[in-house]
Amino acid sequence: MSEKHTQFYQYRMFVFLGMSLGWFMFYFCRKSFVASMPDLVRHRGLDKTDLGAISSGFTITYGVSKLVSGVLSDRLGGKLLLTFGLFASGICCIIFPHSDSVLMLAVVWGCNGLIQGLGWPGCAKLLQCWYPRNEIATWWSLLSAAGNFGATMTPLTFAFVSYYFGWESAFRITGLVACIVGLLLWLFLSNSPPQHLNVPSFLRDTENSQADNSRWWYEVLLEFDLWILCFSYFILNMIRYCVTDWSQLYYIEAANVTEASAAGFVSMYQVGVYSDVNHSLLLQRIVD
Repeated sequence: MSEKHTQFYQYRMFVFLGMSLGWFMFYFCRKSFVASMPDLVRHRGLDKTDLGAISSGFTITYGVSKLVSGVLSDRLGGKLLLTFGLFASGICCIIFPHSDSVLMLAVVWGCNGLIQGLGWPGCAKLLQCWYPRNEIATWWSLLSAAGNFGATMTPLTFAFVSYYFGWESAFRITGLVACIVGLLLWLFLSNSPPQHLNVPSFLRDTENSQADNSRWWYEVLLEFDLWILCFSYFILNMIRYCVTDWSQLYYIEAANVTEASAAGFVSMYQVGVYSDVNHSLLLQRIVD
């Protein structure tokens, strides 16, 4: 392997680690609201209807944004979506605890949903530009694991910081870290491999193939199997969000456990990330 090819693979790993850190922080910002539910009930007097309205507003705006962001990533590049989205999501986390009504809480968190939708399409575009088709599933699964790790750490970290410094400080610290990481990623990430790194031929072939199939999306939308898959994923996520978003509050109120214990129970759900990685790696082998 030539020295330039070695430099390329080293830089590509650096880019992947940067994406992983960014996606980790995206999840941390996203799950901060769920981790703060007990505090919002105790200190702000919110009831289940209020929490449901805020959570639903986030989910709706997130879904719409994620659909639009997939198109934007092809126009603007993955780096802009990932870094701007993370920085702006951090700003929303900083503003959120200063909102003084349920309506303002819902508006701020709904805006966060719009911004959060930029994250994964940006990551997917970067993966597409840095990895050949026969490796994307492997790196996709590893990148997804970074998000699950973020979801694992959020309840535990948020509960710890809230206990010692207050839930408002937990939001502010989360937002500040997200802003710093977003700025660093903007400085050091690259949308595509620089030419001086002597891009391997298999990646150049992938880029040419993408350019020759610029209207693939139109054919994909007409695939009936795709809509069946989307509906199945919709049902799966209904169950998933019921478990991840509401179980912590349920454990505290119905099972009468401490916040720390409830946070630990919720975090254990995300341990299944390791099976997700194994399933994706197995799927990569089958597809190849």
